[in-house]
Amino acid sequence: MNRFKKISMWLLSGLLCVSLFAGCNREEPTSSGSSTGDSSAVAVAVNPFTGLPIENEAALDQRPVAIMINNIKQAQPLVGISKVDMLFEITVEGGITRMMAVAQDPTTLDDLGSVRSARPYFVHIAKSLDALYMHVGGSEEAKSLLSSYDGDMDFIKGGYGDISWRDDWRRQNLGYEHSVLTNGEKIQTFLDNSSVRTELEDGSAYHQLFSEDSPVLQGEAATSMHLTFSGYKSSDLTYQAESNQYLFSQFGNDLVDNNKTAVTFDNVLALHIDSWVADDYGHLALDLVGSGDGYYMSNGKAIPIQWSRASEDAPFVYSTADGQELVMLPGTTYVGIVPSSDSIEISAE
Repeated sequence: MNRFKKISMWLLSGLLCVSLFAGCNREEPTSSGSSTGDSSAVAVAVNPFTGLPIENEAALDQRPVAIMINNIKQAQPLVGISKVDMLFEITVEGGITRMMAVAQDPTTLDDLGSVRSARPYFVHIAKSLDALYMHVGGSEEAKSLLSSYDGDMDFIKGGYGDISWRDDWRRQNLGYEHSVLTNGEKIQTFLDNSSVRTELEDGSAYHQLFSEDSPVLQGEAATSMHLTFSGYKSSDLTYQAESNQYLFSQFGNDLVDNNKTAVTFDNVLALHIDSWVADDYGHLALDLVGSGDGYYMSNGKAIPIQWSRASEDAPFVYSTADGQELVMLPGTTYVGIVPSSDSIEISAE
């Protein structure tokens, strides 16, 4: 079932557009043939990361979760990725990539992992979302950065306890370092009983505009995107017309969750960002402040975009070629951050 059918089924009142602004998670939809003041209009609780209805309205008042995911070839298969709202992929040392899964409502997550160590640029991005950040270990710079935030983000602190566990099969077959898993139930139970701040700070809700009338619909045909992160790692996203989504592939195979669900995304953001080797261990640094170019792909179309960030802890802001803030189609999003020296290739076969 494609995105447009899903929207019309959920919003029987005739929702024409879903748009989100910072600090505004609940919208009064416009009914077909009526004004927003019409008593027939139905208030809809909307996930700020997808622009789609969210069942658990209480989750909108709490901080999202951001979870570090191991992504080297030996760590496959990944677990639970098909359930996340947004997925960031960024190069780390040695040409490998690591991922960060983001979810507004952790109770929607199945088993997820394998959970891996922190890097500073992931920490900065999680901070920009006011997210609770989950990891196991980290580079010295990342751990120092987390300490500077007074532990407010670092809610796993490299331990396991009640929030995660080492999966026996993964430990025996993939290796000890690829075996840590978590799930939404454990995360939510932890948050319900934790002393860390779980409520969103005022004005910190994720800021992204969503509408069924996105400018991407007037873009160039784009049936696939190939992102080269390094000589070791690339990612492919291929348009599936029947589902109106992009299938994610890596290491020569389509990415399939442990539950046998293919990992797909409604939206793809590919960003070029300068990076360099920061220490003798090969850890990378990213220039997250300023602006750069990229692409937005959805619905079988793509348009060029610009990204900008006012500071290392500021959120990404995306704009179109004419300088207007980017409006995306509702749905889940993959964000690939590619070194400026590597390539983002789009094709329309």
